[in-house]
Amino acid sequence: MSAKKNYLFLLFFVVLIAFSYFYFTGKQLVYQEITSFEGCAKAGFHLLPTYPEQCKMPGKIFTNPQQTTEKAVIEKIATTTRQNYENLSYFIDGQVVTLNDGIGILPSNTLPRRATSTIMVTDYKMSIDMNADSLVDTIFLLKTTSSKENKSTYYLSSALALNTGYFGLNLVALDEDISLVSLMYKDSKITVKYTDAHSNKKTRYFKFENNFLQELN
Repeated sequence: MSAKKNYLFLLFFVVLIAFSYFYFTGKQLVYQEITSFEGCAKAGFHLLPTYPEQCKMPGKIFTNPQQTTEKAVIEKIATTTRQNYENLSYFIDGQVVTLNDGIGILPSNTLPRRATSTIMVTDYKMSIDMNADSLVDTIFLLKTTSSKENKSTYYLSSALALNTGYFGLNLVALDEDISLVSLMYKDSKITVKYTDAHSNKKTRYFKFENNFLQELN
């Protein structure tokens, strides 16, 4: 009986070794096949809260190439003259929107999709120095208007002052039909307080980093 138990234990041990070998070999093959941000994200590895977005796995870090492209876009739209924030180019979803006297046309492939969507600067604005270079930057809100809908979507953006001119940052969507807006800047953090269309009071926080406005969790 003891010999039979020893045999069963040995058989169980061999099966366990074989299972472990094939399991970890399979995992290793999957690990070696991941060579991109998309593959890393699909495999469920950790996404870092950075911009550009990064996916981290043991021994490897991949950067979202789409967001890298968006960063390249904004770096190309710096102006060479001292224009004000109402006459600059900004970007949304990787597309450039140019304001003239505070009014521009949203690219057709941006969200929300509206017929003939115009975007314009609102009266909500604040002068600050976001990057501690002793130059005055401007944070402000814009809103959309549509030829078919009465709703307006609001966005936060900023014009960053440079020694050679200004350039516009990205547009960050807030909510539709907001009111009672206040803008504050303290400890390198932008605070936006507003009431949405359903009378809900909201407070959202943003930070300027790597030439982008990013929302803080």
